[in-house]
Amino acid sequence: MTEPIYGRPLGQVCLRPANLIRLEELVGAGTAVARREREREAAWLALEFMQTKYPDLEVVFPEVEQPS
Repeated sequence: MTEPIYGRPLGQVCLRPANLIRLEELVGAGTAVARREREREAAWLALEFMQTKYPDLEVVFPEVEQPS
């Protein structure tokens, strides 16, 4: 994507396949295993390019308190 007036790059669009049924299962499940799977799926969808370019990159998600 480029800025329309000067043509400077603004970002990059990366299309990735996503199994929506699997994502729905992960979002609906409240287990720790499902949370870890969600994190792994999110990292792959959002950061696959970065991990390919920088193989030593480690993705760390902060712990988030769940509302009671």
